[in-house]
Parts: sequence; structure tokens; C-alpha cells
Amino acid sequence: MIPETDESPHFLDCVEAFRLGDETLDREHEALCLLINRLAAAIDDQAHWEEAVAIATELVHETHRHFGHEELLMRQAAYPELPQHHEQHTELLSQIESLRDRLATDHYLARPHQTLNFLGDWFTLHIDHSDRRFVEFRRDA
Repeated sequence: MIPETDESPHFLDCVEAFRLGDETLDREHEALCLLINRLAAAIDDQAHWEEAVAIATELVHETHRHFGHEELLMRQAAYPELPQHHEQHTELLSQIESLRDRLATDHYLARPHQTLNFLGDWFTLHIDHSDRRFVEFRRDA
């Protein structure tokens, strides 16, 4: 079993990379980061392919839940960039669902590291830029 903690080799830095100064969002981002790290470890170890599918499914569920919560906070704050942010969420969720579906049906990724790097980069940039703008907007309101 792939550990649920941050003890395995890091694909993403789950502590500092996602700190925005909002305790709830920071906790949610860290939990998603840990899932991405567990998924990367499972994909690296071909013996854990079925577990990779289970982790990817959990990642889809938790990402969907987090995006719903984040967008609720944006609606409550009357955040003017919500439509664009929602589009970004839709795109990232689609990428994660596609990854899960490929893992479930093919039990193979043609370029697993490229796929995971894309996911990690996209997720990191989204949090560091788009989510950070929202947190700053809410803080300044």
C-alpha cells in the first residue's frame, strides 16, 4: 500500500507550495497534494496499478469537493473572476478524470511522468496564481 502521509519521495512539496494564508483552503490544498504524491508513487510502482486507479478516483472526488467549496466561497464573496476560475476548475477536473479513466481501462500510461508533471504543474500554478488572487481579494474586501 502507498502511504497516506508525506513520507514517500516528494513529487510535490505539500507544505510550502500551497500556503495562501487561508487555513481551510491551505488544508484542502495540502490534502490534494498528498493524494497527487500518492498517485505518483503508485504509478511509479507498476505493482500498485490497481491502487493507482483507487487513488485517482479519490483524487477526482476530493478535487470535485474542494472546487465546489472554493467556488461557494467565491460566490459568497462576489468574486468577479469566478467564471474564469470555474473554467479552470472544469479543465483541471477533466484532466484528472481522463487520467483516472486511462489508468482504469488501459492499466498503462504512455508517458506517466509527463502526465504527472503536467498535472503537478497545472495544479501548482493554479493555486499560486488563481487561488492566491482570490484569497487576496477576500482579504482586501
